[in-house]
Amino acid sequence: MESFLIHYGLLAVALLATADGDVTLVLAGVVAHLGLFSLPAGIAAGGAGAFIGDTIFYTVGRTNARWIQKTRPYRRMGARAENLLRSFGMGQLFAMRLVFGTRIATLTLCGVRGVAFWRFALFDALSCMAWATLLGLLGFALSDSAAWLIREVKSVEIAAAGALALTVLVIAGLRRVGDQRLRRAFSTISRKR
Repeated sequence: MESFLIHYGLLAVALLATADGDVTLVLAGVVAHLGLFSLPAGIAAGGAGAFIGDTIFYTVGRTNARWIQKTRPYRRMGARAENLLRSFGMGQLFAMRLVFGTRIATLTLCGVRGVAFWRFALFDALSCMAWATLLGLLGFALSDSAAWLIREVKSVEIAAAGALALTVLVIAGLRRVGDQRLRRAFSTISRKR
């Protein structure tokens, strides 16, 4: 990801921030520290990209509200999510960035509940720029540590991918052995009859 950011600059920051704002914004701060673009430009590109991504999820909720409300997860969790939206109001657009796993649900819920776009856009743009500023400054200030952290995360990701592949192979092997034993057992039982 960092080589993509280095090669394509601000366009890459905006594009990547539509899907993954957190890591992208920290990396934008690191790349800005390297002098490849200015920090304010990186923050602006990241904030704009995050806003575009958020608007996509809002639009999905807005245009598919009836279908979403009929889904099992919405019927199970929708009332609680709506209560949170009523309790926190538009402040939830700021809080969702702090609680992992709530961003997409919050944005989609704003669309499903019919929050006026101008209101959503105003608060979400402020939220995106505040988050981009915070993470961009963090990446800029901790660029040496961030580069080390990124290398460590990559090595953990590679180890995790290897462990996952090994686990899949072991399970597939055990399943195959188990299937063969089961077939032998059934063939022995059927021969005895």
